[in-house]
Amino acid sequence: MKERPILFYLFDSSKPKGKNFDIAKTYEVKIYPDNTVVKIAEGFICEKACFKNELTKSYKGREMLNAYKRQLSKMPYNKRKAHVVFLSSKGEVLYVVKNARSAGKFAQYMKLAKKKNTKSLAVAKKKVVAKS
Repeated sequence: MKERPILFYLFDSSKPKGKNFDIAKTYEVKIYPDNTVVKIAEGFICEKACFKNELTKSYKGREMLNAYKRQLSKMPYNKRKAHVVFLSSKGEVLYVVKNARSAGKFAQYMKLAKKKNTKSLAVAKKKVVAKS
């Protein structure tokens, strides 16, 4: 799949306690190491960033993600929450997962995001063909 969806994980590395830490711990200890999640993740562009100090960094070739990060950086720090967002390859928000409780549930979100991205690409290609 050439135009893969984006799995973007936001966490807070500045405070090793509290709700954001607990959510991040669940993702990093229970969900991301799961073999099914790892296998499905091969079909994504996977990124992670600390929302305290990495939202203003931008990278060439990651324009869709950079635009989303700029939006988040406008939010006051104390309102930011650890979460995962699935973006289409065109930068559209597909799903926001605030707290996945299990690897199985997270894998379902991943599969749904891939399907939604595929549909979005098909619609975009039809529009291009129709204009021709």
